[in-house]
Amino acid sequence: MSVNATIDPCAVAATEETASRNSVPDLNCDLAERSYAPFAWIPGVIKVSDEELMEQCGFDAISYIRLLQLGAKLALMGCFIAIWLIPTYATAPTRESNALVTDKLDELAVGHTYSNDPRLFGT
Repeated sequence: MSVNATIDPCAVAATEETASRNSVPDLNCDLAERSYAPFAWIPGVIKVSDEELMEQCGFDAISYIRLLQLGAKLALMGCFIAIWLIPTYATAPTRESNALVTDKLDELAVGHTYSNDPRLFGT
């Protein structure tokens, strides 16, 4: 090999990247080696069993995934509840104390109803 041979910088970068990923082979796990498209990893994460996560990632990963699942369920429940609460509050008659309120978002809130209004039973 001659001294003046050119070295491809892309090949060197790819070799260094591969070497750094594989520098500790004991830390590689099956979950980390799976390859997903940009948003295709979401169903993959949902389908992973708790036993597989516990074995390869630990209890903190299981706790974090369960916390995210709980948050998603609560957000979905809030959207479902808003389907009937927003029209319920929006159809309430305007009170004298709210007559000067011009914000349309305030008209969709529980503060727009009367104190003994039957719409409050929907809440």
